[in-house]
Amino acid sequence: MPEIARESAANENRKTCRECTPDADANTAVDHLAPLLRDKLDASERDDLERMLEAVAVIRGGPIEAQERFIARTVRVLAEQH
Repeated sequence: MPEIARESAANENRKTCRECTPDADANTAVDHLAPLLRDKLDASERDDLERMLEAVAVIRGGPIEAQERFIARTVRVLAEQH
């Protein structure tokens, strides 16, 4: 593939994947899983899930700001009454 075509394809991929960020992917996962988790987990199990998410963040060298936001959002979304 000529260099110009390769660069053009890479630029096109960047344009179409602006929404494809780790934060967006994580938020999408929470949005899809929240109804199931709300239905299946009691308060104690939701607390356990929060502790597990925090433990994973620590193991991965964090928690960094994005991980803290994700954990807080997950806890908030799971606590919502529907």
